[in-house]
Amino acid sequence: MQIITRGQFSEDDIHTFMTEGELLQYDKLKISKREDWLLGRVALKRVAISKLSLEVTESGIEVVSERGGSPSLRLILPNGEMKMLKEIKTALTHSSGVAVADVYEVAKVRGVGLDIEKVRKFDFGTLLSFLHKQEREEFNVFDDSRDADKLATLIWCIKEAYLKARGFGLTMHPGRICIQGNPFLGPVKIFENDLDAGAQVTWTMLPGLYILVRVEY
Repeated sequence: MQIITRGQFSEDDIHTFMTEGELLQYDKLKISKREDWLLGRVALKRVAISKLSLEVTESGIEVVSERGGSPSLRLILPNGEMKMLKEIKTALTHSSGVAVADVYEVAKVRGVGLDIEKVRKFDFGTLLSFLHKQEREEFNVFDDSRDADKLATLIWCIKEAYLKARGFGLTMHPGRICIQGNPFLGPVKIFENDLDAGAQVTWTMLPGLYILVRVEY
């Protein structure tokens, strides 16, 4: 994985990271969305160069947005032609000045999902909506405490990362996903429609009370 945070580079250096096509996209974005968009692109390019041992700079890779899915990657060859990396899939998440990206080979992994969220308090109705019935009984997320907020945010992140790995996004209701096992105490299992999904979950706390989750399916 590659983590990029606000301040690691200047937006004045954007021309060293982006292709001409990406620069055009950047200029069309609302100012409020530019930072996270840029951080995500740089994170994807750097992790691709590192994990795939690509002999190119960031501006030699173009991140192609895909409707309803994770971005694709294409190389810009020395002769100016472009080559899609069809065997490579990407995972990307960003939140308020932090972006995290990963790449993987589709022949080896069915899917990878990432999600990052700052610890927050969910209102009662939202908790009831995204928690499975079993989770409501097992997890103490309804207390007015920071620990309860952390646990609720972590469960939300696990579900969102899993749904990304499956390619569903939020087209599948998160309440149909059940997390078994307290992630603060040890490994967890993800159940989809009461069946073990066989997914691997890893997570970490980042500075600023951010929770980062990676799910490999």
